[in-house]
Amino acid sequence: MKQILSFLVVSLLFAPLAYAEIDGKKVIFVHGLQTKAFTTFSSNRSDILKEDAQSQAGSFLRSRFDDFIYYDSAQRLSANSSSLYSQVKRIEAAGTCSGGCYFMTASTGDLVGRYIMSRLGQWGIDRNKFRVLLTFDLVGAGGGTEGADTIVAITQGNPVARALGDLLGSIFVGGPLNFNAVAGIINDLRPSIARQTSTQANVVPRLRIVGGKTTFLISALLKGGDDGVVPMHSACGSASQESIDSCSRSIRLDGRVASADGPRNLWYNHFPIVMGEDMAHTETEYKGKLVAVNNGKNFGFFRYDVAEKTRTTGWWIFKKTYKTINKPSSKLAVEYLIEEIEG
Repeated sequence: MKQILSFLVVSLLFAPLAYAEIDGKKVIFVHGLQTKAFTTFSSNRSDILKEDAQSQAGSFLRSRFDDFIYYDSAQRLSANSSSLYSQVKRIEAAGTCSGGCYFMTASTGDLVGRYIMSRLGQWGIDRNKFRVLLTFDLVGAGGGTEGADTIVAITQGNPVARALGDLLGSIFVGGPLNFNAVAGIINDLRPSIARQTSTQANVVPRLRIVGGKTTFLISALLKGGDDGVVPMHSACGSASQESIDSCSRSIRLDGRVASADGPRNLWYNHFPIVMGEDMAHTETEYKGKLVAVNNGKNFGFFRYDVAEKTRTTGWWIFKKTYKTINKPSSKLAVEYLIEEIEG
């Protein structure tokens, strides 16, 4: 179980990522938005994008996931449906998840993963051969991002939004914005659409890992706190598109134990478990503080129970208490937690 807890926080450090077995269970990775999908048009485009989907993990972690599910970011979610079905059938036939497996999604992969899970019955998937036990959603965009609204407005010629076009293009699609961005999965990331996509209750718990380092210009477009790309209402799993700056109503993003602007309600079976105040959407060398949410809670067979440390500042009415995950501040979090997993 210690391996699971360590792995969860390692997961926070990469967006998108790929992973290995956790506690003896196979891991299926669902990647995030691929900027190459909007700029690659060669004859071997599919192979290039599949390779890129895996390489998002980095060289060390890439070798550790068991399988991955790929989608084309330049196509709408519905247009990816046939390919997603074929990949799930392949995994079912291989028996990869017959003993139970974990989904690991990153960013837009959160939305794609939810779409997949909602269609297993419709696709005739045998749940005994494709048993998903938990989903770990890393900086998940399942609730959409207001940045997608702006991108659509830019490509449709809104003169006010167009001033942000070059900046948003470099961040979201890696180049100039064009109709492909609207036709692609970015359109599905508009909150009004994402929040209507496969939102029915699902028995598989979704554990949320959330960053909180904002980016000045981009954050001005997003509602509430964010990680520079995805708003916290989306990453936390909030049931509404609300302005929040924590995934909890009793602990703040910086770990202060106090009333916080957390979600009023979460989607069914969505549970935030880790927040990183200085963690950006694409951070890879994060040394900062990590804050536990829902610590000590059971999720079916899995108990989330990570060691914390308490710090107090001030006195009398100025006294403040902070709780953070107990990790040496001098080490990269990934370095420390990999030592925990392997030692």
